[in-house]
Amino acid sequence: MRSIILAAATALVLGGCAQTSPDVYGPYEVGAAAYTEMGTVAGARPVEVSSPGGTGIGATVGALAGGIAGAQIGPSSYSHRGHRHRYTSAASALGAVGGALIGGLIGAAIERDVSRQTAVEYIVRLDDGALVTIVQGDRPLAVGQRVFVQTPNRGRARLVPAA
Repeated sequence: MRSIILAAATALVLGGCAQTSPDVYGPYEVGAAAYTEMGTVAGARPVEVSSPGGTGIGATVGALAGGIAGAQIGPSSYSHRGHRHRYTSAASALGAVGGALIGGLIGAAIERDVSRQTAVEYIVRLDDGALVTIVQGDRPLAVGQRVFVQTPNRGRARLVPAA
């Protein structure tokens, strides 16, 4: 039982580790060229990044753990000729269903809360006059600061201070 709860917690925490930092690169980005332009931060505001639907991992693991825990409510047993026999009672079945429902709701709520992160929406005026908006976290940039706007082939742009 503890291993199921530990696996659920690990999956939820790892699921919420999405990076929006300009200082973190994925393995597919190493060695990949990016189109880079210069610009100036024209505006910034805090935003929340969250996954509205989630991955479903939290609800699934929560439902499994809740169902297993709930099934322990009413199992019954009897002895017959020196052998112990277990059978599932109605309470056990109802406990499993109720535990699965409650565990699924709790797991989904935990996943939703763990996967939320704060970030900043930056509006950058490029040197050619065009405006671009990029959301990223961590290293704060100031309005008026010069930045590089890096856009790799995959299209996920990032802002890097121009020193």
